[in-house]
Amino acid sequence: MEATVRPPAWKTLLAFSIIYFVWGSTFLAIRVGVREVPPLLLASMRFFIAGVVLFGWLRLKGTPSPSRREWVSASVLAVCIFVVDYGLLFWAEQRVPSGIAAVMLATIPAFMALSEILFLRSQRLRWIHRLRLAHPSRVANQGWYLRLR
Repeated sequence: MEATVRPPAWKTLLAFSIIYFVWGSTFLAIRVGVREVPPLLLASMRFFIAGVVLFGWLRLKGTPSPSRREWVSASVLAVCIFVVDYGLLFWAEQRVPSGIAAVMLATIPAFMALSEILFLRSQRLRWIHRLRLAHPSRVANQGWYLRLR
């Protein structure tokens, strides 16, 4: 069995701090941005720039360009995820405080796990799942906790 090397605690704390800062400031940036730019235009600009940067980085690393079929699949997912989910987020942030929007999006894993249980019926909703859903400190990790059987 191979021994795993764990990073120092300060590196882990720094990584989580950066994630929390960047993730949290995203919602504030959206709130500020939708005051000046129409929400769907702002969202499309943000994701277009991110897509171009990501595509360029992958090409520089030597990854081949996606096939036509992969582009079609990615486009369908983009409409579902970015237009519907984030389009509505950008639109809502004209009226809702950014903190509320961040908390609402943090509940998505819980709703996905519940959808799997209720609609796909791939597992049963046991008492432990109910407890984990009811515990307020678990909001951001609901999907992971519900996957435990």
